[in-house]
Amino acid sequence: MAASESFEVNSKLTRAQQIVKADGVDGTPSIVIDGKYRVTGQSAGGFEQLIALVDWPAQKEIDAKKPGAKKKK
Repeated sequence: MAASESFEVNSKLTRAQQIVKADGVDGTPSIVIDGKYRVTGQSAGGFEQLIALVDWPAQKEIDAKKPGAKKKK
């Protein structure tokens, strides 16, 4: 119990709540990719579609962070 009520845990929970609010997460499952893309089970049409739909923006962000990738202005 002491660990779950520690300053560090409370700080991380507060930060997580801020991120959830800033990213507009309003339910589960929700996946936010690099703060740019938000996909929910409902918007994807179901859980299986959610996983498939997340692949494209996730790969786009991975590729953008590779050394030598062109930076957007």
